[in-house]
Amino acid sequence: MSFRGITKDYVKVLRGRKRPPWAPIERSILEIPGLAGGYLSNSKVKPRVISVPVLLKKKNFPDLQKLKEDLADWLITDKEEPLIFDDEEDRTYYAVVNDELDLDEMVRYGHGTIEFICPDPYKYGEEQSHEFTNNILNVTNNGTAEANHIIELEATEPVTFAMISNGEEYNLVGRPVDVDENEPVDELTSILNKRLDDFVGFSDVATGHTFNDPLGGIVAGKFQLGNGQWMVTDYGSNPNGWHGPSKKTSFSESLQDFQIDHYITQLNFAGQLGKNVLFLEDENNNIVASLGAVDKTIASGYYNKIQFYLGGQKLMFDFEGFNNTRMWLRLRRQGALFTATAYQLREDGTAYNKVTRTFEDRLSEYQAPIRQASVYMATFKEYAATRMYANRIQANRVNDLGANQIPYIAEFGDKIVFDFVNEVILINGEPRMDIKGFGGTFFTLAKGSNQLTVTPNSFNTKIKYRPRFL
Repeated sequence: MSFRGITKDYVKVLRGRKRPPWAPIERSILEIPGLAGGYLSNSKVKPRVISVPVLLKKKNFPDLQKLKEDLADWLITDKEEPLIFDDEEDRTYYAVVNDELDLDEMVRYGHGTIEFICPDPYKYGEEQSHEFTNNILNVTNNGTAEANHIIELEATEPVTFAMISNGEEYNLVGRPVDVDENEPVDELTSILNKRLDDFVGFSDVATGHTFNDPLGGIVAGKFQLGNGQWMVTDYGSNPNGWHGPSKKTSFSESLQDFQIDHYITQLNFAGQLGKNVLFLEDENNNIVASLGAVDKTIASGYYNKIQFYLGGQKLMFDFEGFNNTRMWLRLRRQGALFTATAYQLREDGTAYNKVTRTFEDRLSEYQAPIRQASVYMATFKEYAATRMYANRIQANRVNDLGANQIPYIAEFGDKIVFDFVNEVILINGEPRMDIKGFGGTFFTLAKGSNQLTVTPNSFNTKIKYRPRFL
């Protein structure tokens, strides 16, 4: 037996395990007076319970109590974990331990029954992957239940929409173009798209320069490259406050309406302090806006704040909760409206835990065009520095669209993902449920044969799914 991908040599599974051949099904029968029998009105698949009798051998443990501690560390989890049995290696259950383990203790052994409960009652086969041909795929689901799936589309040309259909149901993101009424256009024009795996295009900000901003401090020390990202080896010194290195780049044009994306990593622990900031400046080096993550609480190991400021004075966004994580920070200005957004990032680059705030600059106090961006990482006085990294910067001009213009949602090489497992649509890792088609649904793969089509014919497409079994 394997749980969480781990096996224990002191656990021997005994005969007599109760692994039902299918998950329990609850039937609702509607009985009508005067008629024999009834009508099946509803069926519900309930959680699956698996009882596993085990023999525990005290091998390598001084006593059975220490073995119990190790067993608890292995089996007690906060969420469902994969459970695999040796006689069914091609099937995976997702389970948590239910109830307690009452061991009958002997001199050298203990035996009892471990009860697992599977909130998701299905068991899963190995992942299947298929590629579409000419945007059509005939796929056979060999499971005994409908399956959820993930469809990945890589754009081969700019598109304003993407749709996936099984002939009866569909899901849609974006908007199709009516050639008689609409014009497809770019909502964003890329000005900078820089992965921070080198220093090309950036220059050092002079030592001693001060960023007059709540996220600022003085410039000291230097960056180095580490594993395809910027990090700090030398923060310099400042006995009176924040200090650390900074590098600056200039845009090819001044940006009035803009969207800036900054990708960073912040790992914060007790006694470590740090600021990981991007300053947006006009052509005269005045700060127009700033965005970043700040850990400035000594006592707590987990007190990171995401903050956005306008004009070095207006706090627009202040959020706690993104600790020891990769982050995607975005600031957008379109006319008088500022929109600040923060995501957490998974290891695969997909975004989650979106937090957003808006501010309307009715007095036009923060309307200076931006022309420069400065990356700044700092620590405070002589405190140890939070581990911080800068990963990527994107700067886009936001174009003003007319009423009959429809924006492209993806360019060549961009990826659109219809995730029918988690019921979300992603474009380049960002959830875009805001532009999901109103009538679109997250449908499943039926048992047996399925034909799927993708529209328009502008993608390299593949599907991934795991067959499900009752």
